Amino acid sequence: MRVSTGVSGSGETITMMINCYVTQAGTPLTNLQTAASVMCVVPILLIFLVVQRGFVAGMSTTGLK
Repeated sequence: MRVSTGVSGSGETITMMINCYVTQAGTPLTNLQTAASVMCVVPILLIFLVVQRGFVAGMSTTGLK
């Protein structure tokens, strides 16, 4: 699944665009890369926390007959 990054026709996902946070000399801007990484992970983590009870219940009942 690809997510739009604001660049028309680039076809890159957000996680691939994190590598674009570099200076002109090629040095990575680790503070921006870390912030972008957190912004990518937080929505997934929030969704998991909301559906965690059903997810765990489904995992525990799969082994029962």
